[in-house]
Amino acid sequence: MLGEPGICEEYVMKVTASDVLLSSERTFMKTVDVKESLRAWIGDRRPNFESTGRTLGSASSPAVVSLSADAVKKQKLADQAQAGTPAVIKSPIIPSFQRDRL
Repeated sequence: MLGEPGICEEYVMKVTASDVLLSSERTFMKTVDVKESLRAWIGDRRPNFESTGRTLGSASSPAVVSLSADAVKKQKLADQAQAGTPAVIKSPIIPSFQRDRL
């Protein structure tokens, strides 16, 4: 039956316009971790910082701390205040007639 006139028709479709929409998305994240340390020592021999069982900050000898004269005075005043002894403060900024009221 093919080939007979009127039975097999040919259809033609023409595309007159088209739109194409492209979309893209990209996410990028970069992390950088930096660990720095500075170790210093006094003398000609470098201590073994990497030895096991020893942590940073630990020393073979106890730390020595010295206080300024002002800090010693403040500590004495604080000790007197805790003991209940009234502290006497003499300051050149406070006039003498007001110092007695403290």
